[in-house]
Amino acid sequence: MSDQLSICLIGAWRVSIGGKDIRIANRKTSAILACLALSETPQLSRERLLGMLWSEADTDRARASLRQALHELRDCVVSAGFEGFETDKLQVGLMPGSFVTDVQEIMQAAERGEAHPLALTQSSLTDEFLHSLESIDPAFEAWVSGKRRFIEDTLTRAYEKAIASNSTPAPRRETLARALAGLDPTNEIAVRQHMIARFERGDVAGALHAYKNLWDLLSEEFDTEPSRMTQDLFVQIKMAEENEAASGAAAKGLADNTLARASPVAFRNAQAERLVIAVAPFDVDGVPHDRQYLVHGFRRDLLSSLVRFREWLVREAASPAQAASAHDEYAIEASAFAESDGLRLALMLKDNASGVYLWSERFRVSVEQWAETQQSIVRRIAAVLNVQISSGRLAQLADLGSEDASAYDRWLKAQVETFSWNPVPWAAALSAMRTLAKERPGFSPAFSSVTQMLNSSQFVLIGQIPDAAHVEEAIDHGLEATRLDPVDTRGHLALGWAYAMGGQHDRAVVHHDLAVELNDNDPWTLMSGALGAGCRLRHDIALGRAERAMELSIAPGPMHLLYWANIAFLRGDYATCVSIDPAVWRSRTYSGGWFVAALGQLGRKKEAKLAFEDFAGRIRNAWLAGPVPDDAAIGCWFLKLWPFINEAEWAKLRDGFSHAGVDVSAASFSLGRE
Repeated sequence: MSDQLSICLIGAWRVSIGGKDIRIANRKTSAILACLALSETPQLSRERLLGMLWSEADTDRARASLRQALHELRDCVVSAGFEGFETDKLQVGLMPGSFVTDVQEIMQAAERGEAHPLALTQSSLTDEFLHSLESIDPAFEAWVSGKRRFIEDTLTRAYEKAIASNSTPAPRRETLARALAGLDPTNEIAVRQHMIARFERGDVAGALHAYKNLWDLLSEEFDTEPSRMTQDLFVQIKMAEENEAASGAAAKGLADNTLARASPVAFRNAQAERLVIAVAPFDVDGVPHDRQYLVHGFRRDLLSSLVRFREWLVREAASPAQAASAHDEYAIEASAFAESDGLRLALMLKDNASGVYLWSERFRVSVEQWAETQQSIVRRIAAVLNVQISSGRLAQLADLGSEDASAYDRWLKAQVETFSWNPVPWAAALSAMRTLAKERPGFSPAFSSVTQMLNSSQFVLIGQIPDAAHVEEAIDHGLEATRLDPVDTRGHLALGWAYAMGGQHDRAVVHHDLAVELNDNDPWTLMSGALGAGCRLRHDIALGRAERAMELSIAPGPMHLLYWANIAFLRGDYATCVSIDPAVWRSRTYSGGWFVAALGQLGRKKEAKLAFEDFAGRIRNAWLAGPVPDDAAIGCWFLKLWPFINEAEWAKLRDGFSHAGVDVSAASFSLGRE
């Protein structure tokens, strides 16, 4: 085999082999190489490359440009002696082991508990990742943003784990702390390790200076102060400084004591042996009905905020009693009430094992202080549970400017109705979201919500099927949502499904994968991305995501179970599909068709016919598209609801209905909406 291809993705873009640089003139050709080098699979489909790098071009022009770029790439690397470039009519890839990237080397060093030299010498390491190429296409730019977040999170966890391990030599801990601080100057594990290292060498002034730098940074940038653990370390060092008799042994004892206190938490987090936090419904009896949407919206956003952090698992409880049912977790309970100056939320954190309330505090609920209050709650929970979360990571929670407060309030009101699945208020909410997006063109949540609602309209407005104009509107709003906020998973999930509904699966996969990479700790993001992968024949990926979603969910709700069953059907596992409780299938009017088809595929025709009668009765009661439909019309309507990548996959659903005795001979497969 030829020498390995060396690809520098951080800082100046550079490709070389055997120490000799390879010049690639076209930036999109370079971007193709970057995508191949960073792919989790040995090959990428040509369709996916089209979606990532020519997202705004028409299909014929994009395909021609891709062919030209691949021809240029092959000429460049093959003429330099590289033999690992592989391509055919459908796939493009780099042979495993034939190339190496600086990112790969940095990540592998981190897994070994070491800091790669680049992690110490390259300032703003993740910001410099593909910096010279990121602007070539909106989809590629969003992908780069997601990869930056993934690299930073992965390195942070690896460095924190190594620093906390008693087997890591002290000099290496200090080096790792430098690399960790380079990623996030507010990471207090890094700062404490730096303080300890200076103190061990007798440089008390240096240790105290490191603390002062952190204090100033947190005060100026985040209006907060270091955690109690870091403050305690400062006090101990200060006391040791004042005690002239302090010996090196005392300093070593201080260091060991501090690390011993930090180590169990950091190690547990890194190993995914995490705490569990259950969030019960908030009591809103003390809030006027027309203001309750604020409390419900705040709870949903708090759940979204909590799942962004890998330090704990989060589950949604259906009632306070359910939140208290487990003995190895903590429960968040809250009561909202109205006061003269607005709404207040009394929030409590309870240890379910002992029943003891560990913390309680009152917060004002208002759109003006929304993000600040969310951050405060997450910070307080982390402090009580002795979990390290840096201020820099907390700042990644959505930050609303004062000019967005009224828009956010309107969005919250409309969003409440989107969860009702009641056609009349749901349609009014869609109209309100459309108006908000038009009037506030910089407010990304409105655009992603319009896309989400358009994608799901056929499941709420029973009997209707979106047309091509409907899908085009969904795509347009999704594109704007991801442009305004390229790291928001909601926008990418919504845009991915909009593309899928339009039959553009090459573009759908880009955004579904991005959504998962941006927040692979969120069960719903994983499950939605899993179903998307299943619709595109990526069954191994779909199953992996779904299993992780179920693991993180702890107590999966009906929608998670329905998606799990749909994914099972898509990979031909009909037995798992029908094992779901029938009550779950009835939780959504439209869902029972999968159950019918799975029974039909298993040859359980009597059961399938009974299941269809039950399903069809609920559909007729909810039908909004004219006269009451017969069985055949219901079957044909159901077969149009989901976006399949080819007719063979769609036929599994059709044949299941046929085996159940439903005449769906009039149904036909269509890749996109007509």
